[in-house]
Amino acid sequence: MRISCLVLTGFLSIVAVSTAQQPAAQIQPAQPAAPAAPAKSIDQHLAAWEARMKEISSLEMNPIERIDKDVTFKMVNQWQGAAKYSKPNLASLWLKRKDKQEVWEKWVCSGAAIYQYVPAEKKIVIHQMPAKKDGAVSDENFLGFMFGMKAEDAKKRYTLQLSKDKENDQYYVYIDIKPLEDRDKADFEVARLVLHKDSYLPRQLWFRHPNGDETTWNILQAKSGVAIERKEFMAPEAPKGWSMVQGLKPGDVKANDPKAQPRIIREKGQ
Repeated sequence: MRISCLVLTGFLSIVAVSTAQQPAAQIQPAQPAAPAAPAKSIDQHLAAWEARMKEISSLEMNPIERIDKDVTFKMVNQWQGAAKYSKPNLASLWLKRKDKQEVWEKWVCSGAAIYQYVPAEKKIVIHQMPAKKDGAVSDENFLGFMFGMKAEDAKKRYTLQLSKDKENDQYYVYIDIKPLEDRDKADFEVARLVLHKDSYLPRQLWFRHPNGDETTWNILQAKSGVAIERKEFMAPEAPKGWSMVQGLKPGDVKANDPKAQPRIIREKGQ
């Protein structure tokens, strides 16, 4: 089973990080920026983003917002919480439904596994992560694209281009993404990543699933280089009355298996 950890930070569900439908409305900057510089090419932006990600040792995103749009049932659910990342492969995500504070999600990525809290069933599901010899983030999840993938590798795996009519935006870099590999096509059809033009930190991630559903991540505030205690990413112990359940291990389900479950897992009834 392939899971998006921040889908963990997503921004924290798919790509480093449109067509029929566009992402959320135009993002407005909090503060004025300097006059726009000459437009850069997609390769220049990707190179600058890769360099910026190499500099980041930790990142705290608080608050972070996720909006889930279900086109079949015409439902929109809004979530808000916080996400944290520590180099090379530690992360956490915590979210609550805005309209139902008792409904929540929590994910902890210890580097070796992703621990998914399932409050409705009082269990923590353990998803083992594929190991990499150099200890880097596996590209099987969202973190791999956001923090561990080189620009050249990203271009081999995705079609990346600057969003039409957004090339000269003064404040943000808009990158449209389409998957080239079957393993990614099973997760999303198209995505858009929005980066702050001055810092190359993420501002928004939007993507559309194969069934037409949409997910938008808004990173309302992000701080890099913050001190984060490593115990926040340690393998958790089950609270009283809860159980630990082993999920599928790497290799248990092939990427092209029609019975394979998607990387993005939702609580029942959400």
